[in-house]
Amino acid sequence: MVTGLLPGGILLAGIILWELRAWEPMLPLRLFTDRTFAAANATGFLMTGSLLAAAFLVSQYFQLARGNSPLENEGRMTPALVAVRGSSVSASSSS
Repeated sequence: MVTGLLPGGILLAGIILWELRAWEPMLPLRLFTDRTFAAANATGFLMTGSLLAAAFLVSQYFQLARGNSPLENEGRMTPALVAVRGSSVSASSSS
């Protein structure tokens, strides 16, 4: 994990520098000076990370503790992941 953090940090710094110098950036970094915008993005990032971590840990539980095969694991995980995806899509389209 640590070996991935260094290149990721370098790439992130490079993207930020590139966007600061771009004539028309994809996402103007001045938007992050708005506390509401920054908090909403941080919340979305942390929620996505926690959902992915939970899905990973539950799949490990099914495979290692309960002895399910990877195919059985996917069969058990798919309805929950589809529900999460569906609810996030419907929530974003209703706002």
